Amino acid sequence: MQYLLGILWKRMILMGILLVVFLIGAIETLQYTVGPLTNALWKDLPGNIYRKEAGDGLAPSIPIVLDYEREIAFKEDLQHLQDYTMYLKVHLPGWMVESLSTYKTRRLRMSFESNEPYISDVLLKDSAFTIQALREELLLNKTIIGLFVTASFRHFVIQVGYPPELDELSAVRELRRVVERRYPPDGSLLSSVWYYISDYLYYDFKPYEPPTGPAIYVGGWPVGKSLISWGLFFEVLVKGAIGFLVLLVYLIIMFAEWRYALPIWFGTLFAFIATIGSMLPLGIFNIYMTVWMLPSLVGGLLIVSLSFNTQCIDEVRRHGGVRTIAEWTSVTTVVSRAIRYIFFLTISCFFLFGLAYQSLWIAVVMNVVFVLGTLWAWIVQKWFLPALYFFVQGKTWRMPKFLKILSAKADNFLENSIEKKKKHHILQFRKRGVATICVPLLIPMGISLYLVFMGYIDTNSRPISFLGHHLHARHMMDKIAELGMTDVIPIAVDASFLKDPFRDEVFLQMIQAFEEDIRGISGITYVSSLMDQVFHEITRHEIELVLTLSDAVTTTLDGAGVGNDSLRPRIEWNESTVKIYAGHPMDNAYQLESAVQ
Repeated sequence: MQYLLGILWKRMILMGILLVVFLIGAIETLQYTVGPLTNALWKDLPGNIYRKEAGDGLAPSIPIVLDYEREIAFKEDLQHLQDYTMYLKVHLPGWMVESLSTYKTRRLRMSFESNEPYISDVLLKDSAFTIQALREELLLNKTIIGLFVTASFRHFVIQVGYPPELDELSAVRELRRVVERRYPPDGSLLSSVWYYISDYLYYDFKPYEPPTGPAIYVGGWPVGKSLISWGLFFEVLVKGAIGFLVLLVYLIIMFAEWRYALPIWFGTLFAFIATIGSMLPLGIFNIYMTVWMLPSLVGGLLIVSLSFNTQCIDEVRRHGGVRTIAEWTSVTTVVSRAIRYIFFLTISCFFLFGLAYQSLWIAVVMNVVFVLGTLWAWIVQKWFLPALYFFVQGKTWRMPKFLKILSAKADNFLENSIEKKKKHHILQFRKRGVATICVPLLIPMGISLYLVFMGYIDTNSRPISFLGHHLHARHMMDKIAELGMTDVIPIAVDASFLKDPFRDEVFLQMIQAFEEDIRGISGITYVSSLMDQVFHEITRHEIELVLTLSDAVTTTLDGAGVGNDSLRPRIEWNESTVKIYAGHPMDNAYQLESAVQ
């Protein structure tokens, strides 16, 4: 009894504590399922390495598109932009929120020069104002076409950027709450807890649209990556839960008793969660959760863990069960020794072949996950499986009647089949062996083949495919691509070798020529920087507003404003670095390969 209580109360409590830790770790691991792409970019491209080390890397802005589904022709359309920009500013404190209602330009008011946003209350109240005049004024400034308004004049774009203290997923989740207008409840603690749990599991994105306003779409790489991450996270949860439920039914039919089926099931489930949860620290070694690891998780964990646990429990069942830990050790000695040999052989093969002779990094990663899964399978079989067995054995479990009937019918059917085959000397099977393997395997195999041929099981070759067509988020991303909206690539040009680069005419001409080279790349839709604003100030069509180069630089910097109205952190230059923004189609960037060269 002393040993039994030791097994139950020490190992079961330890298992419960580890389960909580690994559940948290698994959730965090699944959140970073698309990490390898970002990480690979930072690792492989020399320019990205430099920008990261220099501490001047740019987080891409998130474009919010206001689609009027026609040309912008009414003052109410401009008012919508103003109101929505202000709404975002109020509900996203600390964020960069910029649009034509905040981007300032110089205008002549009577005989005075005014520094005001392109769209403002003063402009809307001006009786002489016309939409056509505004359109002509906007088309003259290359800085804002594509970035804040499309050349077709059918869409306004609001650029938002999250503060540096927020990580990407948290920022997109906060933006989604604001855009969807799903605010935390002011009610009870229970309703608040339910709100945050449902928000955490929610993987769609449906912006709130007023009845008379424009359609609203949110795009950009941060949003797309987050949605794909949440979609994959949800798929892993749902399909993993379904798989383990099917496994439980399979084990019950196979062993026909709860006391044998449940320890195997709980042990395999714990090993699965522990493996995913243990992967979080591996990020230090550039190892993250990806869909490529699913074969390793299935082969290196589910199959191995299920095999280890089943062999031990089956050996115990052959002896009619055990009552003490000493009996368990005696009965499972041979099996445990064989499992230990298999485990150490797996580790040895990994170091000999899986690590030393692999030049493909993803293969090394898959091998690491395989070994990690095998390690947890062995730990569960050696330390936790006996505790689970005695814990389940000490409880009263009633097997559902339909499972009893199903197990009995399967046994009777196979017993008759075996007797017939024995008479013809075709096969010599143990009754229980066939009953526990053949039928439970043939049924799911048949169902799987049916689902494959009927097209219900598909393969996802592109990350966006993890977002189902039934989701508004998928429709939104497809719609943005259909409209020709662009994502933004931030490009930084270091000018620290010059004393005063922004007043150096030769340097500015070099930047202008560089922008033209970028525009020539196939797939680039627009190129914008505040350097374009400088040249715009130099070549204004209103003679009274034309400035010298030095004055144009000063005016551009001052005109960007300060505080919440500042474009300097993201759409300008920072100290001695010029920041250029290049747009490319949101649906793919395959044709931008030449840009890397």
